[in-house]
Amino acid sequence: MTLGHGILNATDMEHIADLLMGAAFADGELDGSESTTVREILAGLLDGELPSWLTERVDNFDPASFDLEATCKRADLPQPKDKRALLALLVKVIEADEIEDLDEGAYVQKVAKLMGLSAAEMKGLAVEVVSVNSLSAPPPVPNDPASKFDRSEG
Repeated sequence: MTLGHGILNATDMEHIADLLMGAAFADGELDGSESTTVREILAGLLDGELPSWLTERVDNFDPASFDLEATCKRADLPQPKDKRALLALLVKVIEADEIEDLDEGAYVQKVAKLMGLSAAEMKGLAVEVVSVNSLSAPPPVPNDPASKFDRSEG
């Protein structure tokens, strides 16, 4: 599998690994399925097994010291289609634990913005960030005197 300008070198793989691990930690926790997915994606990009130096990078990833902005600037993906492909891989990582979180969606959106993708170029990606403030009020609590829906009758 290729991404970017064709053949990925070690530096490219480090940046991609960091971005994938950032997605895995975007919700504040690393799930085993997310870690497995990161390894599978990286192995697919390399068309084989992960070299030990890349396995160590994934194993030793520190989300506290991860600089997302700097990593996005250093990632060498000049074509929008390659950036979209990377975002699709990030989505695959965050969906691995089958729990979608606003922080994870925000992470993908932030990567897209930092890589210079427009809204049109992002169209069709599976992640959509919804502002909590834009959500309607929660439904009334059953049997709440203030509720116009009293379920005690029946």
